Amino acid sequence: MHQKMDKKPKPGNGKAKPKTRSERTSKEPTLKDRKDRKAESIGEGPQSVETNNKPSTAADQGTPADAVAQAKAIAVRLQLPEKPQPPVLKQVVTNDVTTEKLAVIMSRNPRGIIRATDELSAFIRMMNVYHGGRGADRQFYLSCWSGSSAQVDRKSEDTPILVKDPFVNVLGGIQPDMLSTLEDERGREDGFIHRFLFCLPSALGRRNWEKSAGVSRQIRQTWNTIIDWLFDLSMTEPDGSDGERDPQPRTLRFSDEAAVVWSNWHERHWAETEWDCFPAHLRGVWSKFEVHALALVLLAQMLKVACEHALTGKPYQQEDPPIDADSMQRGLKLADYFKDHCVRVFNRLKVSHADLKAEHVIKWIRRRPGKRTTAREMLMHGIVGIKTASEAKALLKDLQDRGWGAIEVVRGKSGRKSECFLAA
Repeated sequence: MHQKMDKKPKPGNGKAKPKTRSERTSKEPTLKDRKDRKAESIGEGPQSVETNNKPSTAADQGTPADAVAQAKAIAVRLQLPEKPQPPVLKQVVTNDVTTEKLAVIMSRNPRGIIRATDELSAFIRMMNVYHGGRGADRQFYLSCWSGSSAQVDRKSEDTPILVKDPFVNVLGGIQPDMLSTLEDERGREDGFIHRFLFCLPSALGRRNWEKSAGVSRQIRQTWNTIIDWLFDLSMTEPDGSDGERDPQPRTLRFSDEAAVVWSNWHERHWAETEWDCFPAHLRGVWSKFEVHALALVLLAQMLKVACEHALTGKPYQQEDPPIDADSMQRGLKLADYFKDHCVRVFNRLKVSHADLKAEHVIKWIRRRPGKRTTAREMLMHGIVGIKTASEAKALLKDLQDRGWGAIEVVRGKSGRKSECFLAA
């Protein structure tokens, strides 16, 4: 085996002795040195921060607590910024959320939130579904309606969510036959259903199709301008005297003329409950209607102010002017309108399933030729799900007992006798 040997340079030949690897490493500038020199050339100084003239060793670092303190001191010298807080999403409308999530959204949006749902019956069924039926979702909405501080406990955190001035509107639709789902499952009168403002207009029946452009673009733009102007109004900033730090709702008083209008309506409203014919099941509704009426009055007042300033460009100073008599009358007129609708809804709630079935059948009979039918014809048409002749006869007998018609015995062409119901 041959070993390759380096040839030694001859003396006096003018060639330098080649550097060893250790010599090149100790003398050539490192990457850090090149970066520091580049930073010094542009005036930024070295890229590293030296705490002393001596190199740091394991012995100089001391305990882990000393290392932490040293790191904090370096951070102070560098003036590192604090970790930024994540942005808060401002919301106006939400839909399919749990009560815990809704409380978080409300705490971040002091102006209030709209909880929109397509089916109120599904909204009721989802209550306490995540707590095995033992939650307090229903009580949470009761507290929100009364303006009391709402508190929600969460398993993931020790600190509960507290909403001091809750404001949430539940908006949705429901089929008339499903109204009973809004009542308490145990039959308790907790007033939950009394807090809804119902709208149940009369059926319009058959209508001819007409070409329509719907709501014009100009009307939509006008409405958007009014709503944007209302959202730009500021809340009352706390002065710190009562310990409040969050913006507070503004308070509007009555003018002298508006107070007289309110007093007359208030007296007439409660006088209705003293009538001998006043239904007992409406007393709970009437007791909550003062709040509904005041909310509608406030709505009429602020829409009037917005139209006077947002659409004309007239400057507005938030001096919280009192509610005038005109807005009071407009709001109370709306209140009377919704009172009539609540009477329709709660009267329907007292109607049993048998009552609804009887109403459906009598309407069908009155549309037939001669306003008459037989049990066999009802069975053939499958009215209200009738499947047997005995069930049809029992239903016709019930209609006769209600005084909506009479059962007559008629003789057919074959001379056979049969029963026929004639609607009144």
